[in-house]
Amino acid sequence: MKGKKIFIIGLVAIFIAVFVLTVSAVTRINDIEVNYLYSSSMLDRDSVTQSLLEASGIKKGGSILKSSKDEAIRNIESSIPYIKVVNIEKKFPGKIIISVSERIKLLAFKIQGTQNYAIIDNEGVVLEISSSFDNYILAKDVEVAKPENDNGQALIGKTIEKSNKIDIILKIFENLRRISFSGETRYDSEICVGFFKTIEFMENSNNILIKTNAGVVWQIYDVESELLTKLQKAVSVFDGLSDAEKREGTILINADNSASYIPA
Repeated sequence: MKGKKIFIIGLVAIFIAVFVLTVSAVTRINDIEVNYLYSSSMLDRDSVTQSLLEASGIKKGGSILKSSKDEAIRNIESSIPYIKVVNIEKKFPGKIIISVSERIKLLAFKIQGTQNYAIIDNEGVVLEISSSFDNYILAKDVEVAKPENDNGQALIGKTIEKSNKIDIILKIFENLRRISFSGETRYDSEICVGFFKTIEFMENSNNILIKTNAGVVWQIYDVESELLTKLQKAVSVFDGLSDAEKREGTILINADNSASYIPA
């Protein structure tokens, strides 16, 4: 009887050991893949991938069950502000896929009480503090609050506080991304930076002036109503202009969505 009990205990111990070894083998992280959903040609993927993996806290040999998705996302995005983590997927056995997208510098907002500008992406995340706005679209006469006892550096990696005007400006570029040509996004952030120069509100109104780098100005009335339609009208008029017309004059989009070109 005693021998039988010892035998059963031995079998149980072997089963537990095999189970633990199997679970350990299945959940052990053997491979970490970084999947770039979007990145510019300027991004050094090898360097960013190395920094990203270090920041994530996810390591080969660790347990896939113990790795925290939310913590890894926070670690990556706080360490590398210009990287957005779209998803972290756990695939058994032992693989983790980190899908990311590069945030593109788009707009420059003056920081209150300083000579610096907060450079943000299309979601309002601050990617850089700069004394110059030359390479970005300047949002004129719209400022962001300065952190106390700081020149703005504390804003990096954070989403700016969105006033009504800032929210409208971000919605303009969100809707521009929705305008496609042959199935491709017509105005993504990289294209917009090269296409537009400044954006500003007309005095005490929700009417907008957008100056292009070519020279012509888009004057859009009542931007909070049917914004996408108004932007599509502006694009359509612009596409129909001659090269000379694109260098001056105004594309007028009225509150009723009627559109016209007014020569200089």
